Amino acid sequence: MKTDEYKSRPTDVLLVHGMGRSPFSMAPLARRLRREGLRTHFFGYQAARDPFQKIAGQLRKFLDQHTQKKLIVIGHSLGGLLLRVAIAEQAPEARPLQLFQLGSPNHSPQLARFFQKRFLFRILNGDPGQRLCDIDWMNALPGVTIPTVAIAGTAGMRANWWPIGHEPNDGIVTVREASLEKATVIELPVRHTFMMNYKIVAETIIAKMNKGFFDPV
Repeated sequence: MKTDEYKSRPTDVLLVHGMGRSPFSMAPLARRLRREGLRTHFFGYQAARDPFQKIAGQLRKFLDQHTQKKLIVIGHSLGGLLLRVAIAEQAPEARPLQLFQLGSPNHSPQLARFFQKRFLFRILNGDPGQRLCDIDWMNALPGVTIPTVAIAGTAGMRANWWPIGHEPNDGIVTVREASLEKATVIELPVRHTFMMNYKIVAETIIAKMNKGFFDPV
């Protein structure tokens, strides 16, 4: 794509990884975006150690340091939820241009609630994991404040014995749980864990960035 096509489009992208992962997990997507002429930045955190609100606060401060850039933000799984909350805490004039969520749980995931009391789930996912299981807490989170695209996977298993049942899902989060009022929901045949590595996901992001799906709230 020609550089001059980006004159009215974003120049920088912030990528935020999912729970139990690291910024390195977003590297393949970052490489694809850099080939399109975009500068990439990363935000890292440790869900097993830090509470959700502390991470969201740190992310908001990070975003506030990049307000001079024509920025879009991309979050995988918990990263997309953290971005949604952090952006809502920013001053309207400081917010990024657009948010992309990749398999982010915008509603309490049934699968997380199924494993909530398991020792490994509690140790590995810490406070953020427990927050995801709290339906009332999740429902009380701020809604969409900037143009948002929620990419929901549909390549997950469907079976009577599986906690998710036969709902369309990415293996962890259902399409319904990834959906959000005022967000543009795009269903793709991808799985949750490595959703950010799929070529079709990168192509969708590039095609949809800064299209103005609705007027910011």
